[in-house]
Amino acid sequence: MTYEIIEHLIEKLSCDFVLADPKEPESLTGLLPILKQIHGNCMKLSLNDKADEILKARKIIDIILKNNSGDVDKKMADLGELISEIASSILELKQSEQMAEPSEKKSMESDQDISDLVQIEQILKKFSKLIAEFCPGEIPDLGSMLNILDELIGASNEKDFAIFHEVCIACKGYLENMTLENITNIKPIEEGMILLKSLVSHLKRKEAFTFDYSDVLQLLHFSFSEEQKPKPGSPGGETQQIDPQSTLKEISPEKISLEKKSPEKISNDDMEILMDFVSEAQDNLDTIEVNLIELEQDPTNKDIINDIFRPFHTIKGVSGFLSLTKINKLSHTTENLLDSARSGDFLINDIATDAILEAVDTLKKLIERVRQGTDIGFIQPDDDIDIEYLRNKLEKLQATLAKGDKEPLGEILVRKGVVNQESLDQCLETQKENPDKKIGEILVEEKIIAPKQVASALMDQKIAKKQVATQVKVSTEKLDDLVDYAGELVIAQSMLRQKALNDPSLSQSVAQLGLIVTNMQNIAMSMRMIPIKSTFMKMIRLVRDLSRKSGKDIALNMTGEETEIDRNVVDALYEPMVHMIRNSVDHGIEAKSHRLEKEKPSQGHIDLRAYHKGGHIIIEIQDDGKGLDRDRIFEKAKSTGLITGEEQMTDAQI
Repeated sequence: MTYEIIEHLIEKLSCDFVLADPKEPESLTGLLPILKQIHGNCMKLSLNDKADEILKARKIIDIILKNNSGDVDKKMADLGELISEIASSILELKQSEQMAEPSEKKSMESDQDISDLVQIEQILKKFSKLIAEFCPGEIPDLGSMLNILDELIGASNEKDFAIFHEVCIACKGYLENMTLENITNIKPIEEGMILLKSLVSHLKRKEAFTFDYSDVLQLLHFSFSEEQKPKPGSPGGETQQIDPQSTLKEISPEKISLEKKSPEKISNDDMEILMDFVSEAQDNLDTIEVNLIELEQDPTNKDIINDIFRPFHTIKGVSGFLSLTKINKLSHTTENLLDSARSGDFLINDIATDAILEAVDTLKKLIERVRQGTDIGFIQPDDDIDIEYLRNKLEKLQATLAKGDKEPLGEILVRKGVVNQESLDQCLETQKENPDKKIGEILVEEKIIAPKQVASALMDQKIAKKQVATQVKVSTEKLDDLVDYAGELVIAQSMLRQKALNDPSLSQSVAQLGLIVTNMQNIAMSMRMIPIKSTFMKMIRLVRDLSRKSGKDIALNMTGEETEIDRNVVDALYEPMVHMIRNSVDHGIEAKSHRLEKEKPSQGHIDLRAYHKGGHIIIEIQDDGKGLDRDRIFEKAKSTGLITGEEQMTDAQI
């Protein structure tokens, strides 16, 4: 059955890879969880070679995401070839497996693996005890540790536990340096022990170990500084003349950098707080994005401004307590801008919205770095994320808006692409000769733009209010427990009703109880349902950014956003919706000039609908663009070998 699961996952991986956009490396992130599942299933079948290939694919994606790959197209091609090789080799293995009788053998091997892991656990316990009892300078203790590590290295090498084997060798190297150079710092070995125990736990559960353990290896591979070596006059030490030039030659800049920036371990107390902070902050930033889009439609609504201000205030306060300096400074600067707006100093316009959204995106990067740290147990550096430019931008914007300086109408029209700078300059010269005339009037009289385009540029100051309903976060585990208990209560009530059939007075009470239990069960079931509105609202931000990037004027129309759906399904819908919306903007809707040539409105429309039909929830995405190019799709299928090109195919088949 596991082979079928792997086949299904590889098919999904291939489809998602085809949909990924090389120009948007972030679209590859959806492949990582699928690779993790494939790796775990390969480990269950002891397909270690295939599991290693999966790790290679993951490393290629990591390189592309870190933007240090050089040639992204080449990396994408390598990734495609690797996925294709994995798919074909899994198919071959499945076919050969079906011809053999491996079940009994696998069972024996699995039992043997578990037995070996139990033995390794016992050795690790001895190792842990020695570390706890270690006295600095005791050579016999170090010798005992080295002997135990030799046992672990031998056991892991025989069973091909690659990562476990690698960490054991690193620990042995560190202990040997401790022996030779009289080092007393045992902390890296303690970290190595924690990692080894975690690896054994994953091996026993036959789960893939996908966490980044490079920081522990860095600790174990550090060069020992001169301060750690025996000092002149100390026991066992000798007075030596050290040549600074030779020392610099021996220690590379990379090693010096590692010594200066030793990764800081996150304490157990801080770990729980940081994990809660990351979860809350991510939810708050998602809420901010949705409210900012609504604020664009209603700049005077102070309730919405308060709903945006409060999450920034919370993030600022908690990040300050946790010494997350960059997050604290950026959220504080953004909060100041919003505080001025809610005090009535100015209205949030398009420029301010763009700046706040930019701050949200940067905060997401910083918080993601914190999350990565909680995954591996070490604080991750964020030196590569610059916030000072953005803070200065927000501060200048706040000062400009507070003075009441508005963006000139001409600049708005140029920014929107309605007027070019040369035409605007000519009209400004005309305005100098006729000071009583407004720039909008002159542009219309010169027939450079239409009156409705001027009206559109002046729309930034007015519009109708909307109210955002507050919600309470509830753990899905608690909801599942509530649904289970409600089901059990229904069963118990049904049993009680059977026993009360012969007692009229009791039957009436049981009937009343039945109504209450049924209502409670319905409410419990409905609590897992949430409106799809939150996901729909994210699409508004996506269309907004994509339309500006592509230079197209596109509006997103939504209907049925209050349709309720299971919260787990809502999360699963996000990625495919992003792909489809992106396709509509990039490939479906034409540029303004092409639309006008075909006598279409210059503004394109994407309709996003959700509704119930026949016991199902239907989600439709429709645009008024050029539609699908039949000939182009046919040629693409032919070039990729899906068809020969001689088939007679209907539009639906294509």
